[in-house]
This record gives sequence, structure tokens and C-alpha cells, in this order.
Amino acid sequence: WDLRYPTLEAWEPPRGPDDDRDDSGMLVAPGTYSVHLAKRVDGVVTDLGLSETFEVVQMRERGLKGVSPAERTAFMQRLAEANRVIDAAQEVIEETETRVKAIQQALMRSTVAGTALDDEARRLEKALADLSFRLEGSESRRRANDPGPVSIERRLGVAFMGNFRSTYGPTPTHLASLEIAEEEIAALGEELARLVEVDLAALEEKLDAAGVAWTPGRGMPR
Repeated sequence: WDLRYPTLEAWEPPRGPDDDRDDSGMLVAPGTYSVHLAKRVDGVVTDLGLSETFEVVQMRERGLKGVSPAERTAFMQRLAEANRVIDAAQEVIEETETRVKAIQQALMRSTVAGTALDDEARRLEKALADLSFRLEGSESRRRANDPGPVSIERRLGVAFMGNFRSTYGPTPTHLASLEIAEEEIAALGEELARLVEVDLAALEEKLDAAGVAWTPGRGMPR
């Protein structure tokens, strides 16, 4: 064991048989831990009744006092949870963008009169782009050395880079960055859920009613 919790990063398919991505997360705090042994055969897990308890201790005294190990671990758990949520948000945004693009293409080759459905799809496309910008920032702006508004990812990056390889603990700047990011994540999550579960769902019902060709995310026409 490398004395770290498992990562909370979003699942991705293996890149190949030699995929060596690190699945480790943040360091645990000093304390008492235990290990249990079990076996899995044909998908059935059987507890072997063997366990061992051990102590994790701090190897050396820090040069700067900093926060307690428990406080640092609590902060890193909050940070890991925030990253877990934005990883999911990024995947949902990308998946929804694909669904909306498919809708736009299906409408282009449909016989639906008027532009009401096209206009609604375009509105969703723009709303998704705004959410992505708030979450990740703009690569085009970064290339021009104009980062624009501070993104959620950037705020979490400040908190992460100052603490992942350090046991000193979060500074007031790290705490403030995480707190602002948490507030912005909550607002973005509500907007994204409403867009997918209400607005997109309503549009897809209209597509079914209009006889528009099937697109990803829609069920079987009835």
C-alpha cells in the first residue's frame, strides 16, 4: 500500500494492456489502519477471516509547523470530492454536446417546417459552451496570454498543486480557492442538471413527436 486513498478521478477505459496510470489519491493521515484478506473466484468474494492492524506514523518532524495531519486530510478530502464532481460534469457536458450536435444534424435532413427546433438546439449548444468555459476556461485565450475569468479548474489547481506533494497543509489562499470553487460547482451543477434533465429532455420529446430521426440519448420511438 502506498499510504494513499484510491483516486476519485472519473473512470476511463484502459488505454491498452500496458496502461500504467496511477490510481492513487491523497495521502492518509497518521493513525490505525487494518487490512483484510479475501478471495474472489468466478465473481464470488469470500472473506478468508484474516486481518492485521497496523499504525501509520509520520516519518519526521516538519520544518514548518503547518496544520495538523487530520486538518490536511480533511482539506484534501474536500478537494478530491470537488474534483470528482467536476470530472463528472466535464463528461456530462461532452456527452450532451454530442447529443445536441446529433440533433442539429438530424434536423438539417428532416422535413420539419420552421426553425423552432433548430433554435432550441442552438440555445442548448450555447448554454453548454458557457458551462464548459466556466469550468475549464478558454484554450484560445490561454494561447493569447489572456486567461479571462478564473475557471473552476484553475481554482482547484491552485489548491491541489500546493498540497498534493506537501504535508504542510492548506494556506488561507488554498482554502479560499477551494471555497470559491465549491460555490461555483454547486451553481454549475444545478444549471447542468436542468439543461439535461429538463430542457434537453423536452426537446427530444418534440423530436419524437415530429418524427425526426433517432439521435444518441433518445429511447426507442413509441
